[in-house]
Amino acid sequence: MRTSLEPQIEVEQGTSVWTVRVSHPQRRGALTAEMYDALEALAHRARSDTDLRCVVITGTPGAFCAGTDVRGFTEFSADGADGLAYERRLEQVFAAIEAIPVPVLAAVDGPAMGGGLALVACCDLVVASDRARFGAPIAQTLGNCIPIAVVDRLERAVGVSRVRELLLLSERWAADDARAAGLVHRVCEADGLAALVEKTVADLTAGAPLTLQTVKTMIRRLATRDMRDEDLLTRVYGSADFREGITAFTEKRRPRWSGA
Repeated sequence: MRTSLEPQIEVEQGTSVWTVRVSHPQRRGALTAEMYDALEALAHRARSDTDLRCVVITGTPGAFCAGTDVRGFTEFSADGADGLAYERRLEQVFAAIEAIPVPVLAAVDGPAMGGGLALVACCDLVVASDRARFGAPIAQTLGNCIPIAVVDRLERAVGVSRVRELLLLSERWAADDARAAGLVHRVCEADGLAALVEKTVADLTAGAPLTLQTVKTMIRRLATRDMRDEDLLTRVYGSADFREGITAFTEKRRPRWSGA
């Protein structure tokens, strides 16, 4: 794989799977303002692609996302206004990624720190190599903070006690630690990550699209204690895919999902 030295978001668009690569190898995947803009634009495009079944977010070999490129922080105003505007902007990006209707898979090979951890937290599933590291040691480094929406996503993933470990003690988790905490779902050696991503994508795309989309929507609603589900249940049970699933089950064959 050829990798540009310029910071950018690279996209490989297949028929049903997009691979989004955070590419800034000189700074271990640190995100610039332009890269955040590109991520948000891709998230909005993904919402309108009716053939899309899965989005993979990854980095370059040995690097996922080390957070935000902190060189931009040096010009922040002393009254905190620029910091607030920065965090609000990032939350727009993360919310857009979280709102992608199809499963979003993070494939982590290297550090996922600060903003990189926040990026992981808004994905649905996480696979990681044994080179991955997770944390937000801002209390011991930059002395800034992260927005409550990111803390909420982390709390939902690993529980409040483990969030305290990450943020108060500035712990950095290895891949196995992150899996034990519930943040990571599958772990492999570094040279096996591509195969693990391929296997996980195959598992996801084998599922009924409307079922997977409905599960995502229900999880998002639960985050706000929105218990409405009549529209979701009606859509799935009234779908051609549900009828195909029943037919395939009775005929003892694999279903042919259409997403309708």
